[in-house]
Amino acid sequence: MSDHTGPHAGPGGARVLTLDLGNTNASLALADPAGAGDAPVHRLLAAGSGRDLAWIDEAAKHIGAVDVAAISAVGAEACEDEAAALLARFAQDVRVRPAAGLTMAIRNPETCGFDRQYAMRAALEAARAAGRTRAIAIDAGTALTVDAGALRGGAPTFLGGAIAVGPGTAADALTRSGARLPRFDLTPAAPALGRSTPEALAAGVAVGFRGAVRELAREVAREAFGGAGDVHVSLTGGARAFAEAALDDLGAAAIETDPLLVHRGLWLACTA
Repeated sequence: MSDHTGPHAGPGGARVLTLDLGNTNASLALADPAGAGDAPVHRLLAAGSGRDLAWIDEAAKHIGAVDVAAISAVGAEACEDEAAALLARFAQDVRVRPAAGLTMAIRNPETCGFDRQYAMRAALEAARAAGRTRAIAIDAGTALTVDAGALRGGAPTFLGGAIAVGPGTAADALTRSGARLPRFDLTPAAPALGRSTPEALAAGVAVGFRGAVRELAREVAREAFGGAGDVHVSLTGGARAFAEAALDDLGAAAIETDPLLVHRGLWLACTA
């Protein structure tokens, strides 16, 4: 599995500030032009709460003027409005949930989360750069999303996918719902054989999550493409460490970890 921290191919020229605003957490990144004909350099500026956004002002105040600020938002509208007002301090052009530039080959596309769309847009550009036309985007966070997309006649197309519970959400649900279940430490390396109740809870969440990732990735690839053999897989999200081992035997053409996948897709939505 490779870890991607550099730029993918794509149009440059503008300084773009991007905010990935999730239900629980958020992150702020900046895309700076790298030079004529080169893809921009994306860098993470800061990450923080998706509900209390005061950290954004501190994180962005030293970056200077930007051409565009863009927001991927899936949470409450009040947080979205607050984020837009904060980013307006740094850019006159603030775009909230810009069109991802995908053909949506699904039912009711208006219900599809924009974070899923931006992740897929970036995953397909990564696939294109590698000479492939099929991609799976996996985002492991508050929720787990496993989505398929393809380049059809060169056009990026979203084919659909699956949404499941992320490991942190599962752990919180267990301890809230079970009156006598203790709090427990959640780690990606938890063994399946827990020798205490906290260890058993950690095993159920961590190992169970890997199983969910493995099965969903395999079945999404099979149903979308007939298998994963020529598929480029992009993995992102704050809980991605819980998912990495699940992909080792997927048989994909390439598996790439990209912490800024949604940010790259959001940048593409603004500049491509």
